[in-house]
Amino acid sequence: MVKYINSEILILILMLLSFIGIVAWVFRPHSKKKYEEYSQIPLKDEKGTKQGEK
Repeated sequence: MVKYINSEILILILMLLSFIGIVAWVFRPHSKKKYEEYSQIPLKDEKGTKQGEK
């Protein structure tokens, strides 16, 4: 077994775990509706309705 943990390996493991955590946070099941609403923001005008709607 390794006698010590190299700092580069420790940083790599922390970054990998951070990435996995962020991906899990974004793709959790109950956040789908929120991201669908966010995807419509560029299509809305200043009043909050979609372009072409009144």
